[in-house]
Amino acid sequence: MGKKQSDDVRYKGYVPEKGTKIDRVKATVDPKEFHKRYIAKRQPVILEGLIQDEAFKAAKWTDLDYLKKTAGSASVKIEPIDPDIKTFGTAAEKLNMPFSEFIDKLTSTPDTYYLTTQYDEDGEPSVLPPPMDHLATDFPLHPKITGNLVLQQTNLWVGNSSKGTSSGLHHDFHDNIYCLLRGKKRFVLYPPSAQPSMYTYGELDTVHQNGLISYTNRPSRADGLTEREAAQEKVDALEERWHKLEEEGADEEAIAVAEEAFEDAMGELAMLGDEDDEEDLELGDCGDDFEESESDGDWETLGSKAAKPNDVNEEESSDEEDGPTFGEFNGDDDGDSEEEEGLGFDIPEDEDPVSFSTIPVSYLHNHLDLPTISKAPKGNVKDFPLLKKANPLVVHLEEGEMLYLPASWFHEVTSSSSKDGTIHMAFNYWFHPPDGRKFKHPYSDRSIWERKLRAVEQKAADIKARVAEKKRKKAKAKRKLERDAPLKDQKRAKLDGKKTKRSQA
Repeated sequence: MGKKQSDDVRYKGYVPEKGTKIDRVKATVDPKEFHKRYIAKRQPVILEGLIQDEAFKAAKWTDLDYLKKTAGSASVKIEPIDPDIKTFGTAAEKLNMPFSEFIDKLTSTPDTYYLTTQYDEDGEPSVLPPPMDHLATDFPLHPKITGNLVLQQTNLWVGNSSKGTSSGLHHDFHDNIYCLLRGKKRFVLYPPSAQPSMYTYGELDTVHQNGLISYTNRPSRADGLTEREAAQEKVDALEERWHKLEEEGADEEAIAVAEEAFEDAMGELAMLGDEDDEEDLELGDCGDDFEESESDGDWETLGSKAAKPNDVNEEESSDEEDGPTFGEFNGDDDGDSEEEEGLGFDIPEDEDPVSFSTIPVSYLHNHLDLPTISKAPKGNVKDFPLLKKANPLVVHLEEGEMLYLPASWFHEVTSSSSKDGTIHMAFNYWFHPPDGRKFKHPYSDRSIWERKLRAVEQKAADIKARVAEKKRKKAKAKRKLERDAPLKDQKRAKLDGKKTKRSQA
């Protein structure tokens, strides 16, 4: 056992010991074994290879001409580097431009711009934000390796840096499958339990047993939903069930029971007050858990030891269907979430996200004796004594590899371009953090998360259809122009001929 944690740090997952190296496994690992050894234990791991699904064709995105042709018209927000400290991940205002223009800028102005998290037209998180909506036929929405996790968002990360530019030290609020397509990345990782040593902008509310970090500006539970969001989801699910029974002509008693359950849920929602009363909290998207129970499960034993490197297939696969949820170990029914580079809500562009560390990148790199181009901020830089108490994992990711990073693991990423000096590029999936350990049912509130999974699939289908329709109309207009061009040329020639005759007369 390690040091006793404070009451607001309840994390029971994997914590690296000093000098520990990250596990490496083949990308062909069985999904159930992957879940058992890494997702359930909240342990980062490098996967040697990319997504194994046949639908995964993202490797061709490294052809910039293909990207411009396929997604060039997408409108994206580009993050400029902070000119003083030479770091991304600051409050610098993002620039709007077509994706094709950004690709052109990559080669003309290296070390300057970075494509990071994107949102939909309303500034909200989206399963397929631009330019992913234009590339949606090149990858599976639900890769087999992730089992039954519910997708929150997909992203493309593109930049150009020969010397290595930094993201800043921060954490996200979702489980991450990070696929490196071009270039190289160096990650500095700290577990969620190190939050008190990370000096975040946000004030800590809770570090949940599954690692998800909740802040006082938006307290949430371990699967990421606020109490009110969870209650609303429950109301929607029960209303859907009630009306479905009516449509199917179920017996009156069953319909009455469903109606009563819906009304009870409405009462619980009313008790939580209106959304507008939540002191202007930015809305998020996370998880939900209504039941509390006790179990004799030993999380200290399960989570404090790493899985043996490269032994993923040594044991017979197990369903873990009887495994306890995170919350069942001590009745912890809290949860938390925000998605910063996946904040499920918006943060004004002139404010630092709560999940970012105030530790300057230059300070972090010097502390760990890592090479850096980041510069110290102007003025006096304070000391960060608690940083010395945290044990990092320093991870080097190469082209054609993936990193699994559980929700709320702190990370600073230094990105460098490929050997040919062009770009670095990565694609990632964010999944809602599981608050249980079961492979088949990773979320404790099955009814809500199964419903959210259906909603995600429907939303993705709608986005794909909308983009396909735009492409169809664009192609039709192009064909019409090509078809009409000879006729226009003929008319123009006739007109020119008449003008010539009149002038000769």
